[in-house]
Amino acid sequence: ILSPSSWSPDSTQQTTPIATPNQKEQVTSGSKFQEQNDHHVPKLTTKGYSMTPSFEDLKAMSEADLAAVSNFVVEREGFGSVAWDGAVDVRGIDLDRVISIEHKDVAVYDAEEAEGTKPPVGSKLNRPAVITMCKVFPKNDSASTPDAKSKFERKLAKTTKKDGC
Repeated sequence: ILSPSSWSPDSTQQTTPIATPNQKEQVTSGSKFQEQNDHHVPKLTTKGYSMTPSFEDLKAMSEADLAAVSNFVVEREGFGSVAWDGAVDVRGIDLDRVISIEHKDVAVYDAEEAEGTKPPVGSKLNRPAVITMCKVFPKNDSASTPDAKSKFERKLAKTTKKDGC
């Protein structure tokens, strides 16, 4: 709250209004803050999927914090995960729509790419990430020769390079 002496025409500085302790408590811990922030928290409700930081941790973050979340990971147990390098902007992302982790397939922004609404490279989740896939082996893995395994590794490298990774 500005006091009458906080600013004068002679002064070169102006003080910023400050909330009283009562007002601050209402803003940060009250449901009004959470309601205002809820639409910024990413949505992930698909069974079997989880994210790190957790929904509860993300819900407690400010909008500014949600714009730069470090170590963000979306995982589907038994299938794989996507872990983004650096800080990513997760504000308002519908992860149920944007990310698909299936057996031998991970897709981010597939529908958006087809619709022409995919975010530019370097923004939101359209940035470098480490993809981990579970239970992916060369055919007949127990009887595979070293050449077959090497061919499989080259195929994976070629596919990821083609996809811009």
